[in-house]
Amino acid sequence: MTVLSNEHTAQLPMWQRALYFLFVGSWVGPIWIALAYVVGLGIITLPLTIWMFDRIGGVMTLHRH
Repeated sequence: MTVLSNEHTAQLPMWQRALYFLFVGSWVGPIWIALAYVVGLGIITLPLTIWMFDRIGGVMTLHRH
């Protein structure tokens, strides 16, 4: 059985996200982008590349959708 929900996940406080961005996200983000680019060089892996580019905001700032 599949259950779909429209509820939004609660965000972490802004100060925690800002600290994460300053100390972790600012260097993990460019690595994630470069990795997505390398994965995207193969035609068959383009869906994974699109997924990775879509998640950049979450990787860099812990933003939840």
